[in-house]
Amino acid sequence: MSFAKRYALFWFAFFTLVWSEEAHAYLDPGSGSIIVQSIVAAIAGGLFMIKVFWQKITNLFSRKKGTQPDPKSEQNNK
Repeated sequence: MSFAKRYALFWFAFFTLVWSEEAHAYLDPGSGSIIVQSIVAAIAGGLFMIKVFWQKITNLFSRKKGTQPDPKSEQNNK
């Protein structure tokens, strides 16, 4: 899907949700409960993924202990 189509689809969905008429709908406690449950599950899932991949994330931004940059390779980059 091209960028222009995604852009148009986004704005169509946005304006449809923002400028809707009266809904005459009822949100019972079960609906509110599932919304809260979804939010809590998303947060818990995100925290779990961070926990699982924490070592990879820290390795991405850190250097191995005891290694120093090679001065020869730095001179070649100039």
